[in-house]
Amino acid sequence: MYTNQSGGNKLQNTSAGAGAAICLAAAWIIAAVFKFYPAVQGFLISFQSSETMRGETVWVGFENYYHLLSEMTFYPLLKNSFVLGIVSNLLPIVMGCFLGWLLVRFSQERTLLLILAAWLLPVVFPTQAYISLAVWNFGDLITASPSAAVWIYMVTAGIKTLCFSAFLCGLCGHVLRNSGFAANKGVLLGGGAMLVLSLVNALSPSLEVLRGVQNPLNYEMTDVLDTYIYRTGMMNMDYGSSAAAWVCKLLLELPLLLAAGIGFCLVMKKIRLQRVSSYAKKTSTIGAILGILGAVFAVLCAVCFVFMTPKGTSEQANVAMTADYSSSVPSIVPYVENGIAMAAITAVLFFAFLLLYGYGCAVRPAGGILLGALLLWISGNTVGEYEFYRSLGAVNTIWPVVIGEVFNAPMLIGFGAVSYLMFRERQISGFGQWFSRALPVMLLFTGLVAAKCWGSSELLVTYVSDPNLYSLPAVMRNLLLMGGSPILEWSDLRHMLAVFCGAPLAACTIAGVIVFAVGAKKS
Repeated sequence: MYTNQSGGNKLQNTSAGAGAAICLAAAWIIAAVFKFYPAVQGFLISFQSSETMRGETVWVGFENYYHLLSEMTFYPLLKNSFVLGIVSNLLPIVMGCFLGWLLVRFSQERTLLLILAAWLLPVVFPTQAYISLAVWNFGDLITASPSAAVWIYMVTAGIKTLCFSAFLCGLCGHVLRNSGFAANKGVLLGGGAMLVLSLVNALSPSLEVLRGVQNPLNYEMTDVLDTYIYRTGMMNMDYGSSAAAWVCKLLLELPLLLAAGIGFCLVMKKIRLQRVSSYAKKTSTIGAILGILGAVFAVLCAVCFVFMTPKGTSEQANVAMTADYSSSVPSIVPYVENGIAMAAITAVLFFAFLLLYGYGCAVRPAGGILLGALLLWISGNTVGEYEFYRSLGAVNTIWPVVIGEVFNAPMLIGFGAVSYLMFRERQISGFGQWFSRALPVMLLFTGLVAAKCWGSSELLVTYVSDPNLYSLPAVMRNLLLMGGSPILEWSDLRHMLAVFCGAPLAACTIAGVIVFAVGAKKS
């Protein structure tokens, strides 16, 4: 009999345990090739001159670090990174964990998943749509007041974090409650996973959201290390300084990474689950109200995305929203197709990686969580990964975008926490039994990653310069930041929003939750 000593998960035989360990090792090796090796390249570039990425390697030692630390702007960058990184991550996570506890505490088992689905919908709506709404409707306020720009950033970046935290904590509580244990322990572990995300991201605000609200008038309060890394590396081609700033950020986040990882592993190992005899059979008024609020919030998001009229940034935008909604707009079709292709390929590859990662977590859940935390820690390695993909001839293709989305650390950490709770007290005879039990959760998280790929422009604009490869988020970003686009007219805006934020994503999310509910009942 093989018994896992790090968390309580059990495999009924030694061969099954060995197979799961091999799967986890394979996941680590794949991550090493596509993420850790480029991280080493980024570290080496920090000791080289800018000619390195032009074909000539010139070692300059610590010159890039001396230059970075001597800049008068470095310490304001550091302060802004801490303020925006911690506050915009930590506060939504704390609020979301409390909301998740309320959802579990006051909702009946049969209605809880539907309530969680309502709070999951805002997570699936595209990131670029949130940014566009914030800038279009509060553009004058962002320009007039740097402090207002910070608050608008925090709200825009925090919406999805809050809702995902509530969903993950509620889901973890449901998994334990469905197994006959006290749900509070599940909420605690889900909150612990989100706390890991918050601490490891202490100096890493949402770069995509921040670039949307940033302008020269609010740089003093919104310029952070990640924007500096992107600006100096990709825009100004000062690769050595960019890599040095990234390494400094890693070193500053390292103590937080260690503290978060060790603390979470100790909690996973020491926590004692308590069985309970019965649960409330009826959803309380509080639970019903929370579910209605989630549904109303999701509906309001959809209505705002498609029908709200932009104001405060451009007269063109106001004219655009009065365009004939019924007219056909064939110009957006190629970009819709590009987005669907990238999301589909990402979903297939992420699901394949999740097979290795998830089965490995059956043996060493702490090892899986640690892998996710390390992937999160080394994120933002713009120069190192660009050099890696350039050496493979993959720059200006969709593959850097797809691979970047496959290693989605928040989803991996969240899946690891849910998987740990699902199998903590259950014996697993082998891969087949694990797969049948884990499949609903895997499909759900795969759908979330596909939605993330569909709705984000961050990786696309970093690695792709060919407009023919753009998807809707990149087109939307051009309209937002440049006031126009050579590939899409302002009159196409409402059609784009209708496609971008419409029924397919919501339908996929609801279907995923239903699949999970059916699978949970069967298991």
